[in-house]
Amino acid sequence: MQDVNRQTRPASAEIPPRGSRDRALSWHLALLCLALILPVLILAAVLAWSYVGSEQRRMTQEGLRAAHDVVAASDRKLAGLIAATEILSLSRALQEDDLDAFDRQARDVFRRLGINVVLRDLNSRQVVNTRLPHGAPLPTNVDAETDRLVLETRRPAVSNLLIGGVTRKPLFIVNVPVFKGNDIAYFLNLSLEPESIRELVMGMDRPAGWTIVVADRRGSIIAQSGKGDEVVGTPLPRPLWDDIRGGDGILGERVVAPPDEKALVAFDRSDLSGWVALVMLPSAHTTAPLRHSLMGLSTLAAGMLVLAAVLALVFSRRIERPVGRLALEAERLGQGEAVRLLETVVREVNMLSATLSEAAAKRHRAETALRESEERYRALASATREGVAIHSRWRVIEANTAFWTMFGYASRDDVVGHRPLHFIPSFARQAAIADARKEMDEPFQSVGQRPDGSIFPIELCTRFIVYQGQPMWVEVVRDLTVQKATEAALRDGEARLQLAQAAGGVGTWDWDALRGVATCSESYCRLYGLDPQSQGHQSPEAWLAQVHPDDRERVMELRQAAMASGRLESEYRIVRPDGSVRWIVDRGLAMYDSTGRLIRFLGANVDVTEARLAEERLRELQSQLLHASRLSAMGEMTAALAHELNQPLGAAANFLNAARIALTGDEPDSRERALARLDRATQQTLRAGAILRRLRSFVAHGDIDRRIVRTRPLVEDAVALALVGARDPELRTRLDFGSEDPAILVDAIQIQQVVFNLVKNAIEATEGHHPREITVATRVTSDDEVEISVADNGPGLPDDGGMLFRPFATTKAEGLGIGLSICRAIVDAHGGRLWAEERPGGGAVFLFTVPAARKKEVTDDERSHHPRGG
Repeated sequence: MQDVNRQTRPASAEIPPRGSRDRALSWHLALLCLALILPVLILAAVLAWSYVGSEQRRMTQEGLRAAHDVVAASDRKLAGLIAATEILSLSRALQEDDLDAFDRQARDVFRRLGINVVLRDLNSRQVVNTRLPHGAPLPTNVDAETDRLVLETRRPAVSNLLIGGVTRKPLFIVNVPVFKGNDIAYFLNLSLEPESIRELVMGMDRPAGWTIVVADRRGSIIAQSGKGDEVVGTPLPRPLWDDIRGGDGILGERVVAPPDEKALVAFDRSDLSGWVALVMLPSAHTTAPLRHSLMGLSTLAAGMLVLAAVLALVFSRRIERPVGRLALEAERLGQGEAVRLLETVVREVNMLSATLSEAAAKRHRAETALRESEERYRALASATREGVAIHSRWRVIEANTAFWTMFGYASRDDVVGHRPLHFIPSFARQAAIADARKEMDEPFQSVGQRPDGSIFPIELCTRFIVYQGQPMWVEVVRDLTVQKATEAALRDGEARLQLAQAAGGVGTWDWDALRGVATCSESYCRLYGLDPQSQGHQSPEAWLAQVHPDDRERVMELRQAAMASGRLESEYRIVRPDGSVRWIVDRGLAMYDSTGRLIRFLGANVDVTEARLAEERLRELQSQLLHASRLSAMGEMTAALAHELNQPLGAAANFLNAARIALTGDEPDSRERALARLDRATQQTLRAGAILRRLRSFVAHGDIDRRIVRTRPLVEDAVALALVGARDPELRTRLDFGSEDPAILVDAIQIQQVVFNLVKNAIEATEGHHPREITVATRVTSDDEVEISVADNGPGLPDDGGMLFRPFATTKAEGLGIGLSICRAIVDAHGGRLWAEERPGGGAVFLFTVPAARKKEVTDDERSHHPRGG
């Protein structure tokens, strides 16, 4: 009781006199409420403003993306039309100025695709227009701007909005140059209506209220979402067009139609056509979130101020007495007395009273939780794959399982108490100490040592901490054994790859299309005669400068086609810095991103110069072998030819002698009979000459000379030569030429040799058969191919039919076995095929194909041999 009375104050002491700075509890509570509410209001205003700004930025970015998407979609459509037009421009009829044939091709495109095709000369005069009947008068339409752009760039271009010369409706054209050689001969146009672009725009996914407009390079509207033909050709407002000319991006708010409406405008420009895609969002859509946020914020502020005043008044009345009692209990606590639990109408006061009484218990629970937390962190450290050790005063005081396992110890106790440098070999300790001081908090590499003395690579990271007032060091260790082995294997693999590339003459290149930078291997540099330290060709222009001048245009066409198709396959010559010329096979693969844009092009070059030289030498040896074969065949025919020539020459001598006798006679018709016998002698002499000419042509040696010849006389001469000396009356030879005599584009001498060899083989194969039958036939198998066959009724093909065409493989008792291999080489050189089949009814058939001459080539050849004129 004394303690209680000692703490009891007089009533006069409990209420100090009011001063000028005294305020009622309600005033302080109101000020507190205001202080609490004001930051909330400020934060709400900031958040509202930030939200409105982020919404505007989001809508702006969405508008810009929508503009990009419209440009990308229109570019894909126009690129497809340009590609189709370029393919049409390569038409053979167009290259040969066969405008009638091209008109038919263009009309076929018009029927299938519904796209009008127009061909104009360089004076803009139309020569083909699929919208008008063939032969109808064609208008002259002039699109000087697009024509000039095509002539200057020598590339396709897309026009502005035009009025069609036939339909008198708005349209735009895809203008593609038609080349003859290196010169532009025509303009090939595809004319399309704006409806195609409007369908593309209407198909775009856009939020409500957005307007998408596509305008040409002059600012004329081509298509607008939600509008029809009434807006096509309408110019954009001049101030708006002046702002977007010459760039792309975001304009902010601009006045658009109708004049009294503002809109947020984003736009993008097509690099392909120069057209502009605009996305416009009315300002009402962008300011609506701000208006709503401000109204809500104002309402919230007013309500919270009223609520603060009311709460301050209520709280002041309800908490004055509990607070006074709590102050007394706090004073008791300060004097070391027990604190009683209060039961008041204010929950917070009751909670504070309970908190004061439970402070000791809470501190106990906090200490318990801290110990549990330490155990959890220790378990976490044990679960990681990295070794973790903690040392203080240069002694290890804690280590996880991964640490002592990594260093080859059996338990934690085996490492605790050791100095940290105990786990590093002596020769590496000074370097480790220096690296730890220099690379504080950063990993560095060193080596570790196990109890058995084995050394292994490690990565260390040391960090200083203070725990319970004690300075400590935490070391994290990672075993690099696997990583080092992997790196060594990778280096070894790279070295083997470079060695294989150098040995195989293969050089690799990798072009980053986004940065415009190329990376070349050392083998690539050596292949091009460059210094390996120079990094090779850093740009396509540097590479093209080393391509042989005669191959550059063809190589660039192949490279451009590869960028479109994704695959490169070409062969060309390069000129090294020392002037030497090498043959290169170039293979590559293009990579694209999700939008179809080229991002990377990589490939490999192979030096095939030696293979090229070997092919040329092989062709030379084949030519010599063919000549030797013909000489061998001539030797075989010598005796037979002597017999063949003896008959016409002997007959000629007899006719001449008879003519001489007739001239010396006195009969009235002596002169006529002498002239008749002289004519007979002349015929026999010409027959002998024909035999000699066939032999001379057959054995003539020279380069391949492909010409247009008729099949029938070629085959007849070859068969006649093969039958020289064949006197068996049972040998029946039949020639089957059908109803046609096709023209072929071949070296007549070489193809005669193939027929000669096949007929000679057939004659030999039918020996001993009665009767002996040989059929030589020709037929047209397609517009590009003629088939010639030699059939016999001999023993047929051997069991191993594949050996027939191998060099020096023969089924004859005598012979070298090179005849059929030579025949196959000749046919392959002409682009044909040679094969053998079983003949129905017994025997064998040897067939081969040769290229047929095109009708135009045959007509030109006949005109050159039979010119018109008197």
